[in-house]
Amino acid sequence: MIQISLQKSTQIFTLVIVLIFALKFFQSTPFEAIFFQLQGGFLGLILLFLVGYVVIIILKGKQHL
Repeated sequence: MIQISLQKSTQIFTLVIVLIFALKFFQSTPFEAIFFQLQGGFLGLILLFLVGYVVIIILKGKQHL
């Protein structure tokens, strides 16, 4: 039996979500308006994550000096 760890499952789920929003599978469907709002929120969260990540990297770099 194959066991998939929780971490691996989370990575697969995240990859699927990113692919759905990146490739816009929902275009030209009745769900386009709903998914456009979700995609905007998702991209905003990614931006916040990246800004936080860069800030942490910069702060860690200054601690080593």
